Amino acid sequence: MKQSYSTRRIPPDERVTFWSKQSSNLLFPMEVETDEYGGQKFFGAVVSQQVGAVTIYEIKAQAHNVHHPKPTGPSDEQTFIVVMVQVQGEGHIAQGGHNVVLNPGDITLLDSARGFYLRFPEPVKVFLLQLPWDAIRQDLISPRRITGLAIPGGEGIGCVVSSFLRTFIQQAPSLSLPEVGSLTRSLIEILNTAALSYLDNSARESTDCRAFQLHQIRLYVEEHLRETGLSVEKIAEAHRITERYLHKLFEAEGISVGRLIWERRLERCKRDIENPYFSGKSITEIAYSWGFSSSSHFSRVFKERFQKSPREMRAAATDKSSGA
Repeated sequence: MKQSYSTRRIPPDERVTFWSKQSSNLLFPMEVETDEYGGQKFFGAVVSQQVGAVTIYEIKAQAHNVHHPKPTGPSDEQTFIVVMVQVQGEGHIAQGGHNVVLNPGDITLLDSARGFYLRFPEPVKVFLLQLPWDAIRQDLISPRRITGLAIPGGEGIGCVVSSFLRTFIQQAPSLSLPEVGSLTRSLIEILNTAALSYLDNSARESTDCRAFQLHQIRLYVEEHLRETGLSVEKIAEAHRITERYLHKLFEAEGISVGRLIWERRLERCKRDIENPYFSGKSITEIAYSWGFSSSSHFSRVFKERFQKSPREMRAAATDKSSGA
């Protein structure tokens, strides 16, 4: 469904209030401020489009500030990860103890479950991609660690991500749901690559050795998921640490190393099973391609994790893509 609004026909002294209310209803709760003549010269316009689970926004506005307070509702209230691409102007972002400046092409991720502050000191244009937290939390590596950081879009992997995002956001309304789903999965993969690259660089400059080790281990797990021999012992050996220390590293993460491997494998299998482009591959072939060695064991743990058997998951995805 496509929606749009602007302050064009709103009385000058009501524009900031209107913008704040409409944006809170459409995106997330926010308080908007502007320093210019009480906001009487303020102008803003939004176009949004929902495609499947993804919602995209194109926002143009004059200088203003946005404060998103930390939600006080139930913990199970739906939250989002918002990927923001700075298209024009400059943006100042503060979340999770990070304070960064975005220039055109730069990217940041925002977590709607935590408070944040945005300042746009000049006319601005941004693209937003809003993704439900529940849909991506198993795929996006360490999302709580990377929100509020700036991924430079001028060169390297950041430039690739920025270009991909802008093209995806512009073309998503003309794509089919299976195409959007497939490209969203690809987007998360390259966001992971960019985030891990950034975190690796920042961790090397940090005294937080534990954080750096965790990121290195997570990257190693991602790179070796397809190997049936991936194990706690192998991971510890590859990083020249003891198995006991490896388990200790993950205590604060809320998940064991072994569980992390199985969760990541199951998520990868689920994505391939739901992806129409893999419809020619059997479920057993998909399971074996991601490191499982027993089809009966895979079917059992898959159903425990997703409350559907692999075949039921594939059938539901097929019905959805065909509009049944």
